[in-house]
Order: sequence, then C-alpha cells, then structure tokens
Amino acid sequence: LAARVAFCCQFFDIAERCGVAYEDLRELFILDPRVSSPSHTFVYRAHPFYESHSLGKDVPAMAAFADASLLKSIIKFNEEQKAKYGKK
Repeated sequence: LAARVAFCCQFFDIAERCGVAYEDLRELFILDPRVSSPSHTFVYRAHPFYESHSLGKDVPAMAAFADASLLKSIIKFNEEQKAKYGKK
C-alpha cells in the first residue's frame, strides 16, 4: 500500500507539472485490468503522502529488518512529501 500511495503521489506531481488533471489520469490508470482495485489511488492536494499508524511503523520495520532498498526509497519519498507540504 505504501508503494501504491507513493507511486500515485508521484504521478500526481507529474500530472500537475504537465497540466493534466490527476483525476483524469487516475481514471485511465485504474481501467488497466492489472490494477486490481482503485484503493489507495486517490491523492489529496494538501496531503499527497501516506500517514497512518500501520504504514508509519510497519514499512520502516520491514525496510530495516530486510535492508530493503525499495522500501527505504518509498519511506524517503514519503518523508520528502511531508516536508514539502508542511507536515512533520
């Protein structure tokens, strides 16, 4: 879920830079049959990052336990998004 949220938040930023409505891009994305569910694909303009008790503790724990570089990158991206949008 953290990866999906981060992916969609980054797509949101790209869409904004290109002048494309993320909502339209999202609708096309979820039409792909490989996207099993629209869950965790909404991005809120003032809150484009994940912030939940479970993801906030479980993802860093898994990343540390397995020395998982992809998870560490997702955590870093999420923290950068929080800083960018004024959330500590």
